[in-house]
Amino acid sequence: LQEIARLGVPDFADWCAVDLLHPDGSIGAIALAHADPEKVRWGWALRASDPVDPDAPTGAPNVIRTGEPELYPHVTDEMLVAGARDAEQLRLMREIGFSSVLVVPLRIGAEVGGALSFVNAESGRRFGEEDLATATEIARRAGGAVQVARLHEALAERETRFRQLAEALPQIVYTSGPDGRVDYLNKRWFE
Repeated sequence: LQEIARLGVPDFADWCAVDLLHPDGSIGAIALAHADPEKVRWGWALRASDPVDPDAPTGAPNVIRTGEPELYPHVTDEMLVAGARDAEQLRLMREIGFSSVLVVPLRIGAEVGGALSFVNAESGRRFGEEDLATATEIARRAGGAVQVARLHEALAERETRFRQLAEALPQIVYTSGPDGRVDYLNKRWFE
């Protein structure tokens, strides 16, 4: 997902973040991209010191809850004031210089499991409806990649459990492919 975040920067957005919904209900960034590596380090430090509020009425938490994208073609100072939790967060938001924001749901299978956020700041570019379609397609592909990765992880876990069980049995255990070639023999077979 870090690669997906990097693909959108700097041609599509100045910033890109990927947030995932964790089983405990918390939301955390797993990828953050900007053309300037120093700003990426700063962004990670900011995220670590100011975790995402899963009940926030806008942004990634709302998109994850509702499954509906959010498009803010022109971010005003009034919007920043309304969205900031305190004076320090407002100062940081003004420092970033948000000009336009686009947040789309990251669907993993049938569930919304996260959100992709695209932010334009220093470039001054504005997102529009056509950008929403592009971001939605990026999120669709990213969700598919996450789903495939999770399936591979589950398969590897099951294979490990099978091998542990097969090695513990006193009987001979082997597996073979459709062509009849043996592809696994347990320790007992060799004994």
